[in-house]
Amino acid sequence: MLAGAERKLNCFEVAVYGTVLDANNRALPGVSIEAVGIHGTQGRHVGTVGEDGSYALPLARFSDLPYSEWYVAVVENDEEVSERFHWTATAACQSSDSGDSQVLWVHWKLIE
Repeated sequence: MLAGAERKLNCFEVAVYGTVLDANNRALPGVSIEAVGIHGTQGRHVGTVGEDGSYALPLARFSDLPYSEWYVAVVENDEEVSERFHWTATAACQSSDSGDSQVLWVHWKLIE
């Protein structure tokens, strides 16, 4: 289950960061986070959740990928165990529009 997400402006990287916790707010180390390019964006990136429940998944330098579309999901044993979060990284790195972002923070709370 998605617990929350926030978008950040950033002119040097396209990335996804966040946490994965269980229903009791304990870290779920070892599960994977997957970001897959959609709608013409190429790429599949996989990261592993650390002992503290956090993950960092750099996707590209901003100059290489100023606009891209992704879905992000939690994966365990090669199977998605969360809903997919769809996200568009935009080229407007200095913007007042809350929809513009290059970095995404996604926090997951998995319920058994």
